[in-house]
Amino acid sequence: MLDDLSLFVTLVESGSFAKAAIRCDIYQSKLSRRLQTLEQTLGQILVDRSVKNTIVLTEAGIILYDKLHENITRINNKLDNLNDLFKSPAGELRLALPPILANEFILPTLNDFILEYPHIKLTIIYSTQDVSFLDKGFDLALTSIIPRRGDYKIHTVCSASSGLFASIKYLEKHGTPQELEDLERHKIILPILDGKVFNRWVLLDEENVSHNLYFETHCLTYDSSLAGINLVKNHIGISPLLHFNAKNILENGEVVQILPKYHFAEMPFYIIKPHENKSAQISLVEMFITNILQKINLSN
Repeated sequence: MLDDLSLFVTLVESGSFAKAAIRCDIYQSKLSRRLQTLEQTLGQILVDRSVKNTIVLTEAGIILYDKLHENITRINNKLDNLNDLFKSPAGELRLALPPILANEFILPTLNDFILEYPHIKLTIIYSTQDVSFLDKGFDLALTSIIPRRGDYKIHTVCSASSGLFASIKYLEKHGTPQELEDLERHKIILPILDGKVFNRWVLLDEENVSHNLYFETHCLTYDSSLAGINLVKNHIGISPLLHFNAKNILENGEVVQILPKYHFAEMPFYIIKPHENKSAQISLVEMFITNILQKINLSN
């Protein structure tokens, strides 16, 4: 009956059976039969059929149209919105992202994704730990750590280079290391990676010859890239930093790279998702993140 009521409103607003049939994409004969069915259901004649080529409503037709037309329009708009929703990817997704990449590259362009896919609701979890040990489930993770357990799909999306950095004020006070052996006499700030203090270094020289260093003692440890930058900026000591992460403080002249002929092997970043998850929403987010990171240079 709702379809017939909507058809009646379209008939009145079209002004003729011919125009209404075109709008509804049905034959005029079928439109006429539908109107008769509605009239029989209501027990009222709605249209004066003695007038040809135009629609003239009876008193009952006028009353019904006045009651119906705003509500029918509202219902049709709601149905159109639902159709758009069914056609557009929708759902809630939990993303685990490392702050170093999220803040610098992903969040600044995230609004583009939200505008294009308004029905996908994102929850972003900042995490630098093994995603298999997250307290709550996630749908997709960007991480530098391959999970030690669980069934996941994993692919490398980018890699980033790193070196050793210190503030100018620190070096003015303690001297600038000229060789790797000189680091033993300096305050070393170490990151915590995958829950472990990163105190065993393998540095590569310009000929890619590896040099092993072990720091039995250290000044401080940190588990956040932002903390590492701030500790170096505040003249605490020397620390490994990702080049792209240190870019701003290098440009400001607060910090310099030391022993530039040595570098660490590039750190890979992986996109990880549960193996069984094949939803369109996950694929869209994965493509969005991949496109961002593959357009930028994270190497020195």
